[in-house]
Amino acid sequence: MSRRAWAWGVPAAVLVLAALGSFYATSTPRYALYRLGVAMQRHDVASAERYFDVERIADRATEVIVADYLSCSDARSRATWPSAGCGPRW
Repeated sequence: MSRRAWAWGVPAAVLVLAALGSFYATSTPRYALYRLGVAMQRHDVASAERYFDVERIADRATEVIVADYLSCSDARSRATWPSAGCGPRW
């Protein structure tokens, strides 16, 4: 290889590897958690909401709460309250 090819090839390869490395590093779950932590420390709601789906979390929480309530109300109709397993969870 000529000296000119080395002079252009090595820096170009380093730049390509740096670009690929930075793309990989910013697409990992660890980086997303890092950015979420930074947003929370800065009290930046808009940035924090980019890292989790508030609507989906609220919908799932509603489903779990309703299912738990319905299972307890069904258990209460068949047994006494303490034995139904629906008491306080400490």
